[in-house]
Amino acid sequence: MKKLFLKITLLSFLGFMAMGLLTPLHYSTLEIVPTAQATETVHVPVIPKPDLLPGPSEDESGRDVQEYFRDTAIPTFINGFLGLIAGLALLALIYSGIRFLTSYGEEEGLTEAKRIALWSIAGFVITLLAYAVVSIINTLAFPEGSYEQGSQEQVTYEDI
Repeated sequence: MKKLFLKITLLSFLGFMAMGLLTPLHYSTLEIVPTAQATETVHVPVIPKPDLLPGPSEDESGRDVQEYFRDTAIPTFINGFLGLIAGLALLALIYSGIRFLTSYGEEEGLTEAKRIALWSIAGFVITLLAYAVVSIINTLAFPEGSYEQGSQEQVTYEDI
């Protein structure tokens, strides 16, 4: 049972990681200037993005793509993963209750059911705490700095 639980957890984790990493990135125009005299622009072909796919549109800049990942894609992935883990903890708690009821008073079955219930509740509490930490970090306003040569860093807080 432990091996099956470990396999399911690992496969679901890898599946969520693949969904988060396979969000398409694309480029519109790339300017390549090999020497100071040449002013040739090389156009990289753009594959149009269907409207049904999530993510930024084709005409958004790299900063917009970074903001999309920081504000939307990564928190959605983390919340989905934590929800999956909480669901697995709930299923383990239900399993321990069934095991408790079907042990018919034998001491070994009761202690095993209690142990499963204890660890599933602990996993659920840890998942709730992880969700709280992620939510707090998501709401923090981090400084955005602009670096200029010969001056100190100018820090501004945006979107507060």
